[in-house]
Amino acid sequence: MNTEMMIDYMVQQLYDTIEEEGLTEYRTLPLLKDLGYQSEMFENTELFEIHDRLIEILKEEGRDPETENAVVGMPYAVTVFLKKRKCPYCGSRDIAKIIYGYPVMSEEMEEEIKQGKIVLGGCLLREEKYCCNSCDRKF
Repeated sequence: MNTEMMIDYMVQQLYDTIEEEGLTEYRTLPLLKDLGYQSEMFENTELFEIHDRLIEILKEEGRDPETENAVVGMPYAVTVFLKKRKCPYCGSRDIAKIIYGYPVMSEEMEEEIKQGKIVLGGCLLREEKYCCNSCDRKF
């Protein structure tokens, strides 16, 4: 696997981790370490590339990443704060994650449904991952 493909793979892993765990803040290098990568495996330029690509994906998703206490030359070592996802149709940040299939209902899941954090999408898997609680559109 060439370096470009490896970086793409790591960026996807980081993105998936942020999404699955519902992170509202992260640091790129510690997150990579949590995934089993060692910092010695990377050149500084590769870490910059991974960090920058992840930020771009999150911007495109409407997550509006912001950094705090940015250190010049070390963007992968600063904390990135993420706003809640934004609806591409109405701009609302009141978004629910769509769950497909036959989920096992629990008290916790029922509470998340009542709070508008998740929506049941039915048994057929679709492209849409989120539903806006304000305009009821899926994206």
